Amino acid sequence: PGCGSHSFKKISSIDEMVIKKPPEGGYTIKTTSYEKSKSYTKIFKWIGIALIVFMILFDIPFIVGGILSYDADSSFAIQFILISSSVSLIFVLIGIVFIVASRKMKKKTDNDIKRVNQLAKTGMLIKNLPYELVPSGTVINGVPVYCIKVVYEVNGTEIPFVSNPKYSRVLGDKDGSADLLLDPNDFSNFYVDFEIY
Repeated sequence: PGCGSHSFKKISSIDEMVIKKPPEGGYTIKTTSYEKSKSYTKIFKWIGIALIVFMILFDIPFIVGGILSYDADSSFAIQFILISSSVSLIFVLIGIVFIVASRKMKKKTDNDIKRVNQLAKTGMLIKNLPYELVPSGTVINGVPVYCIKVVYEVNGTEIPFVSNPKYSRVLGDKDGSADLLLDPNDFSNFYVDFEIY
């Protein structure tokens, strides 16, 4: 029913199944992992902003103190301002790097969401592929984040497809399989998840 079908048949086999024509309106896919990535980009951005603001506020007393002591000892005042400003500048630059990196990550995530939503309307679905979980390299609160890896054979060549990081603590499927949504004209354009329908 989720695919908009009007005829139903029971399929007892869980063998690999290829569906070349998407249902009207496209497949139902979950973009929650992408949305989670987007929320982390906001955290990076606010860390960068907080670092910049904190260092500017931290540096103001040193600059004011240097200006006030300029008449008494100009060389000390200049050194006082330069040392504090150079230390602050390092942290301000780190904050700017955080903000720029978060913007790039957000743009990439927005493009990925747009891409998979388009793929849901035009892609070929391969269901019931055996899968394995592979570490994404990301650890959140001491818990590793995993990706889903499936292998699909095209013209006798086995091609591995690895999903985006899945932030769900519960990864697995009751029938031990995952699904691959694939652009048949561009194998670099794909989406891997459980229960795509």
